[in-house]
Amino acid sequence: MVNRLKQLFFIAAVVMAIPLSASDSMDSWLMAALDRDAAAEIVRNKQAGRILEVKTKKQAGKEIHVIKVLTDNDRVKLYRVDGESGKIIKNR
Repeated sequence: MVNRLKQLFFIAAVVMAIPLSASDSMDSWLMAALDRDAAAEIVRNKQAGRILEVKTKKQAGKEIHVIKVLTDNDRVKLYRVDGESGKIIKNR
């Protein structure tokens, strides 16, 4: 719960620091708030282990963060995090 509050506070601080012009859309504003570090933190809250790698890809016009985790039982798992919503869309 404390980690989730820290994450929300961090995102709110980033969002408040981004100046908006009349031409900025809400979608691009949210995209700027969810960077690779924020995506890795989302996965870190779901899966115990060590983050090995974070990559950002474009799939069907969407930004997807791919996070590779070495779990506590020495297995490697891949998580895909939607760059817009922050939801885990697929993991293996």
